[in-house]
Amino acid sequence: MIVHLDADAFFASVEQAANSRLRGKAIAVGGLKRGIIASASYEARRHGVYTPMPTSRALRVCPHLIMVPGDYEKYEHFSRFMFTYAYDFTPEVEITSIDEGYFDMSSNRRVKPEAAAEKIRQAISQSLKIWVSEGVASNKLVSQIASKLHKPRGFVMVEEHREREFLAPLEVKWLPGVGPKMQRTLKTAGLTHIGQLSEMPLDSLRMVSGNRAETLREYACARDPRPVVTTREEAKSYGHQRTFNEDTADEERVYNILRVLADDLIEKMRSEERCARTISVKIRYSDMDEVERSESLEEPSNLAEDFYGPIRRLLKKAWDRRVRLRLARVKFSNIYPGFPIPDLLRAEETRKRNVVQEVLSDVRARYGRRALMRSHDWALAASRRVKSD
Repeated sequence: MIVHLDADAFFASVEQAANSRLRGKAIAVGGLKRGIIASASYEARRHGVYTPMPTSRALRVCPHLIMVPGDYEKYEHFSRFMFTYAYDFTPEVEITSIDEGYFDMSSNRRVKPEAAAEKIRQAISQSLKIWVSEGVASNKLVSQIASKLHKPRGFVMVEEHREREFLAPLEVKWLPGVGPKMQRTLKTAGLTHIGQLSEMPLDSLRMVSGNRAETLREYACARDPRPVVTTREEAKSYGHQRTFNEDTADEERVYNILRVLADDLIEKMRSEERCARTISVKIRYSDMDEVERSESLEEPSNLAEDFYGPIRRLLKKAWDRRVRLRLARVKFSNIYPGFPIPDLLRAEETRKRNVVQEVLSDVRARYGRRALMRSHDWALAASRRVKSD
């Protein structure tokens, strides 16, 4: 049995836990510089404040709302402590973002999954002063939906062989990957509940949802073979590396390659609705010596341009010997759910950059990577043409 743990209003709850004067009050993480609410306490939500509401509107609907600037290092600290309690019951823990994760209780025959989940929830509440919701089921999909169904402080256990029965009456929005656009598409076809998806012929579903039909059908039937991928005590990260055909001393070429690798990671993050705060660059010299350097953004992002500058700086810091390189790697860590929340002054700029990123992703998915290239893609393609000539 798999338990999915999901912290309730995590950023806001951490701020209330760290400052007793904020407990029981309507607060939101955002601050004076931010134009959109990143997290709202449940006291604030009762007054109509939600994410991602503009801060100005939040203050109108809740005049006594207390705004708190985000402190991402503090959230990461709380996250690490939160997941240590899961390791008390099983080594099979997968941390999918700063406030969510799975743990597989199959190997623990001494404690029932529901009992372990209850003990973990109480331990987190007593020691960290924050609350989590949990779902228990035979697979990741059902446990995740179960944990989110009755937040905050929710607990739902789905008995084995009743997973499909559990999902059937729920709206299709609960399935992973069904965002507002897909939900509208399915609704137009008369598909509003998961049970309807599970009963629809696959060929008919393909006409509605395209190449996502098989995945949607499997999920609607409560089938999910994904295992819990053990991540130990380090949160999920995204990494990609390239071993060069020949050792190189061309810094600009290595930088362009790292940007290409970063683009791939950003595509994956965005497809999973995640963003990252920490960037790491690792190099391996021709003599096999390795160096890694890291840098954290002020706020999490999944926009490519936010990572290019740090990648160049980190490459220069790491490559401090006059020795050729054999390998370069880029990694994103400290993963957060959702999409970046722009500053008020940069909200329009961020919106435009998001549009560019989405268009780039769509065109490449449909016509291939070479259909629409950034400057570093062109530079690498040109260097390959010169070498082949």
